[in-house]
Amino acid sequence: QVSVNGQCMTLSTPGNDCVNSLQCIDQSACTSNKCTCTTSGAKVIRGYCLVPAFGCNEEQTKVGTTCVNYAIPGNPCQESVQCLGGSRCVSSRCSCPQGTTFMSDYCIPSNGNNGNCLQGQVSVNGQCMTLS
Repeated sequence: QVSVNGQCMTLSTPGNDCVNSLQCIDQSACTSNKCTCTTSGAKVIRGYCLVPAFGCNEEQTKVGTTCVNYAIPGNPCQESVQCLGGSRCVSSRCSCPQGTTFMSDYCIPSNGNNGNCLQGQVSVNGQCMTLS
């Protein structure tokens, strides 16, 4: 959840319901009560904002001229373009960058969690929240 004007609201993945853009993750914003992709040409595929790669199926992207599968954080990768949920390819694995926490296949900004939240929660704007 995230605090919006003093109310706790559930964090929301692309394609799901929202009331405020602060709820939306993975490069999405709240438009007409749905988290919609903000990146030009991106569309919601399996709950992620993805830009389709010409000549590949919708669950793939291109590394050079080869179509490769997208990968969630923790899975093997060749290049960061494959990595979903805000992760980057580091040492051949999709990893959440510093300042984010892995939760439910996404890298969620932790904003200085400092270990103050319970397991399964992250700190968003100083409040412990759970992704649902």
